[in-house]
Amino acid sequence: MATAPQAFVRRVKDRVKNERRETPFTLRTIDEDENGEEIIVREDTYLAVEPSEEQLLAAFAEGGREDATLADQTAAIFDLFRAALPESDFRRLYKRFKDPEDLDVDFEALNDIFEWLLETWADFPTQSPAASSRSRATAGTRSTGRAPGKGSTR
Repeated sequence: MATAPQAFVRRVKDRVKNERRETPFTLRTIDEDENGEEIIVREDTYLAVEPSEEQLLAAFAEGGREDATLADQTAAIFDLFRAALPESDFRRLYKRFKDPEDLDVDFEALNDIFEWLLETWADFPTQSPAASSRSRATAGTRSTGRAPGKGSTR
């Protein structure tokens, strides 16, 4: 049985390692109109690129420590999104996260999205993207006067 030359094997491994998979996802905010029909209030599509193993390990080390605070975990999630998204997409996502009116984009939603992305990149998703996101129940009325909306990600 013949084996491939070591140089060839190294080049193939390097090429596979450097091919980072792109995965689009959409973050939607859905509300109801006066007739109870669902309407899309906002829809943003992002293109995530699989982070390197080193970037993943660094973020997991930062946010996965036993003594990690919610701030540490949030910073780790944003480090991963910063590594995975083009700068303009990252800024748009971060702006939505900081917007007090945008109740559909919180730490839990971002964590769910990234878990889904990791499962997708690992080639064995365990749940559908729709199952991985939940909209957060509102504690009061929105300042815009709209009824609380339902959010979903894909």
